[in-house]
Amino acid sequence: MRNHLTVSPALRLPLLLALGVLLLAALLPPFLRWQRSLEEEIARRQQVAAREQALAGSQARLEAELQKASAAYTAAARYFYRDFADARALQLKLQKKVEQLAAASRIKLKSCDWLLPVTGFPLQVPLKLRFEARPGELVSFLHALENDSYFYTIDHLMVGCDLSAYGIGPAAGGKHE
Repeated sequence: MRNHLTVSPALRLPLLLALGVLLLAALLPPFLRWQRSLEEEIARRQQVAAREQALAGSQARLEAELQKASAAYTAAARYFYRDFADARALQLKLQKKVEQLAAASRIKLKSCDWLLPVTGFPLQVPLKLRFEARPGELVSFLHALENDSYFYTIDHLMVGCDLSAYGIGPAAGGKHE
């Protein structure tokens, strides 16, 4: 007596197809999830690679711009005082420089007052000057400031003068015509 199940040849093909469909239905969703996650990972890695390439290109540009900025800073820095300990030391340097330029321009300095420094970058140390000068001496002094090796600003310029008028007439003892 045979104890095993026999399937007729007419049912064998539909049963195999049904078994294949069940197997496919059981295995296909995990495979599709794995495939989708693999595609997402590939896309993410492509984005990372693209970002890294863009950054590498940007880094080269940024380094070039940094070199330009550094060169511009170095070129501009030569016009600023750099060898001073604090604001007062810089004001003293400025006062001595102004006294030199004034003497060379034949200006008579009457007073040199130290005003409050303006902290920040760059440090600004203002002086208030009072002096006597003829017009040509004043022009010479301003020209010397402008052409000095350091950078200065004239924040406020107030000019006073002694002025005379001349006349000929009866009050001057002359004839009036």
